[in-house]
Order: sequence, then structure tokens, then C-alpha cells
Amino acid sequence: MKEEGSIFLPLFFATTTKKLKCVYLFCTTYNWKSLAFCTMPDFIKKYFRRTEGDKNKFNSPATSEQIASLENQLEIKFPNDYKEFLKFTNGFEGFVNEFFVRFAPAEQIYKSTQDTCAEFFPWAIYIGTNGNVEMFVIDKRQTPYQFGLLPYIADDNDFIPLGDTFEKFIERLYNDTAFEKQ
Repeated sequence: MKEEGSIFLPLFFATTTKKLKCVYLFCTTYNWKSLAFCTMPDFIKKYFRRTEGDKNKFNSPATSEQIASLENQLEIKFPNDYKEFLKFTNGFEGFVNEFFVRFAPAEQIYKSTQDTCAEFFPWAIYIGTNGNVEMFVIDKRQTPYQFGLLPYIADDNDFIPLGDTFEKFIERLYNDTAFEKQ
């Protein structure tokens, strides 16, 4: 059984005519072990810290077409939770707890990947940075893909995997365990 991903949940309710209706609620992430469900707004609220003066910058959502085009350019299928993040905010600059993050919008990811990864890290897809010495990348050398940190000046062995989903990656940043062995 697949443990994580996106699903449609049936939601039944009675109408005013006492007929049973079914609508489907789209859940972006789930974990079968805990049966914990999370929508993208819940995910954002949990991990993306509100700052004084609300200096976190959320962008307008990416369209499904923008994401599909990017996936075609990069010859990859992004994990569902990352696609849902882009559909919620096409790029972000601000804080995940105390950790500064800058996630590139879909229209900049291909060019940023070509500029920062293509020559020395052809396995990496650039998705952002901490504004310091590490970039956030998706490692496509294995499946499931790994989200992680890669120093700008590095070799392949310097990649720090932080999770096979975007949520696990963000959770490691949020819990300040990015540099701890797991």
C-alpha cells in the first residue's frame, strides 16, 4: 500500500431534500500510519512562521499548466506535495520557524537549475536557497526523489538529503534538524 501522496476523500452529507450527497475533498498529503490529513493551508500555517510585520512573502499560485510545462522542461514529475505548494504559492521568501528560505517560482526554476546545477550537478533541480551557502534541490538520482541541501561550492557527496517529500524536507528545516544525521 502506498503510504503517502494525494487522494480524494469522499465526504457524505444529507441535503435539504434528505438525499445523501457525496462530494470529494482533495487532500494533498496523508500518512496512513497516523491517518493524519493535512491540507496545504494547514501545512503553511504549521510550518511557515508568521513574522512581525508579516515579512513572509507568498506569491500568487502557479497554474497546473505552468507546473506541467516545468516538469516537461526538466523531464521530471514533481512529488504531489511540492506541486500543491506551487499551486498555493508560486515561490516564497520568509521563514520556516527560524530558518530563512527562498523558494523559486516555477517560471525561474528551469533557468536557475541550468545556471547553478546543470554543469556540476546534472542530477539536481534547483528549487530555492537559504540565502547563505546552500541551495535547496531535488535529487533525481533515485526514486522516490530526495529533497535536500547542496552547498553552492560542493561535490556530489556534500548533498544532505532531508526527505522524500516536500513536507518532510520542510519539517526538518522547521525542527532545525537539517544538519543532523537521520
